[in-house]
Amino acid sequence: MNHAFPHTLCLIFWTLALMSFAAEPSRAQEPFRAGAARASITPDLKSMPCMLGGYVSPERLGKPATGVRDTCFARALVISDGKSRCVLVSLDLCFVPESFRNAVFERIRDTGISPDSLFLSATHTHSAPDPLALHSGNTGPAGALTTYDPKLTAWMADRVADAIKEADARQKPAQIGSGQMQGLGMNRNRRGENLTDDEMTCLKITDRDGSPIAAVFVYAAHPVYYGADMLEVSGDWSGVFARQMEANLPGATVLFLNGAEGDASPNGSDEGTSSDKINTYAAKLSLKANALYQSIGVKPEGTLRGWIHRVELGAPIPHPFFLLAAGSLRATQEQARELVNRLMPTSSPISLLQVGDALLIGLPGEPTAAVGLAVKKMARERGFRNPAVVALTNGWLGYLVTAQQYRAGKYEATMSFFGEKIGEKILEGISKGMQR
Repeated sequence: MNHAFPHTLCLIFWTLALMSFAAEPSRAQEPFRAGAARASITPDLKSMPCMLGGYVSPERLGKPATGVRDTCFARALVISDGKSRCVLVSLDLCFVPESFRNAVFERIRDTGISPDSLFLSATHTHSAPDPLALHSGNTGPAGALTTYDPKLTAWMADRVADAIKEADARQKPAQIGSGQMQGLGMNRNRRGENLTDDEMTCLKITDRDGSPIAAVFVYAAHPVYYGADMLEVSGDWSGVFARQMEANLPGATVLFLNGAEGDASPNGSDEGTSSDKINTYAAKLSLKANALYQSIGVKPEGTLRGWIHRVELGAPIPHPFFLLAAGSLRATQEQARELVNRLMPTSSPISLLQVGDALLIGLPGEPTAAVGLAVKKMARERGFRNPAVVALTNGWLGYLVTAQQYRAGKYEATMSFFGEKIGEKILEGISKGMQR
């Protein structure tokens, strides 16, 4: 037997392996680049009259917005590292229909940005143009509700795309870091459950000299200080918070993203008019946000990747209480079923964006604290240091509740459209998405 033969094979194998390794491109992390911009998404109400979204009540039904209290914006952040380019957009809207997200992507397709890297999230203000007007499936009878408006959709998608393209063009060498702060005490559970996600997450983006480019803040609370009787366009407290933080960080574009706000109300501002409460709440939250921002260190390079995992949902299941309430929408129960079937998809995206130590987990609906905290626990067990749940991202499924919450009823269950297993399906989808 020739013992030299296997030895020769080993030499050939290791030579080829070393040549292959040497020929591979370097896997070292590339330096970050980032750019940010914003654009108004407040239409001219004379040429494009619209109703406001967020409340289904006699004060709002069938009544167009009467003016502009404060401007609603699309705030865009583009981050790249030479291999990946990711886009994060905060929209002063109540929610984001997936069809609108697709309309925005078609307008930026020529930039080469991957559709899996586009992360559009609504702040959940209840006083912005009604996103039902942006839902391309909303074309049938809807009682007194808003129906699809192609003109408004095209105009607003153009504005969001403009902000993204401007942010992309403004990219420059950047440094990025993230951090979290617990126990802010700025939200409370409106279902009477002793549970909220009271953690703020911050993504800090500066240039190489340390000057601000952008900041992203995630916190869970409904922007509902303005009630249904206020018929002017407004970003509510989340819009004021973003403007206050932009004043605190000159040169920065500040993106607010809502967290597991499905059952979270704002806490800590209960005196005066609605405007007084908004200004007080935003100021208190800004103090905590600024402290968190200043505590975060930044690095010129790190992990950057965005990806999407679709969850199969099956046919929608309207809650019995939703059908019973159809009369208040000036619709029959059969029309209510048809409306839900038009608005709700059979599958929906889970959107994930990792930037350094931060992982933003975008859900296409309003997760309750119980669902949001379960998502964060899962992410930390997988080794992600600073996970944040971001509601109302790249789609809309209504409320995302646990089986127990669904069976207990109340408003959130009524507006949850996939039965008691929706929370379980979302958690399973996130687990599979993280495995990718």
